[in-house]
Amino acid sequence: MHWKECRVETSDLKNSLHIWKIDLDAFADQIERLRNILTQEERARASRFHFERDALRYIVARSTLRILLGEYISTAPDLIKLHYNKFGKPFLKRGDGKAWVNFNVSHSAHLALFAFGKQEEIGVDIEKIRLHPRQYVGKE
Repeated sequence: MHWKECRVETSDLKNSLHIWKIDLDAFADQIERLRNILTQEERARASRFHFERDALRYIVARSTLRILLGEYISTAPDLIKLHYNKFGKPFLKRGDGKAWVNFNVSHSAHLALFAFGKQEEIGVDIEKIRLHPRQYVGKE
């Protein structure tokens, strides 16, 4: 990925929330490198998408999450161990079992948002607006 030079640390999040936005279609030329960041399970999930476009977007989104988390916790993206709650939402744990960086991800169509903070619960949401054609009743 072509990131501006930036360094982030969990101490930066003490009283703030960081939000990142990316275009998931902008990294197609780097897909093999990004796929190598993923775990076997994540690669398997990507292979189950019906449309290639959706698989590529998943790869970019999940690898971006790993890259950003790696920056916050000073860990190589491919070494990050994600845990999942009963609803399937991923989170990080420390040895004491408490999340040390909270995050949330949302994506719709070609855009994704990533939120990072120290707050107990954080959330971010993005949704593509889909316009529907008008339906006319009767004669004009």
